[in-house]
Amino acid sequence: LTSASLADLTRSLTEADIADAAPERREWLSARVGKPICSVLEEAAALSSAALEESFRPSVPFVATFSACMIVTEFVRYLTTGKVGVEPRFFFSLLWGPHRGEHYPEDRHRDCLCVTRAVNIERVRATRL
Repeated sequence: LTSASLADLTRSLTEADIADAAPERREWLSARVGKPICSVLEEAAALSSAALEESFRPSVPFVATFSACMIVTEFVRYLTTGKVGVEPRFFFSLLWGPHRGEHYPEDRHRDCLCVTRAVNIERVRATRL
């Protein structure tokens, strides 16, 4: 598929997408007309001539978007309150929601970046004030 075809992964695969695709891929794609483009990403990876690692799975747009939302939420919390609400480990199921999540408080370790680079971190913070 072309880059333009991949701009909106939630829309359905169309005949126009197939016409723009490489000739050797058209037959395989024509069997998937009407399916959302994001639903055929994993199948399309199998067509690749490059060998894929066994553990590779394409990113699902929902997961990537949700991760970005969580990061932005923490950033907004920090900007508005000056505090970070979630310590290093927090677990929740997307099916249950964050209100049923498990919080695992964790102290700093001697080998954490915040400890090993504390002098540099404080120096940068001092220049920002």
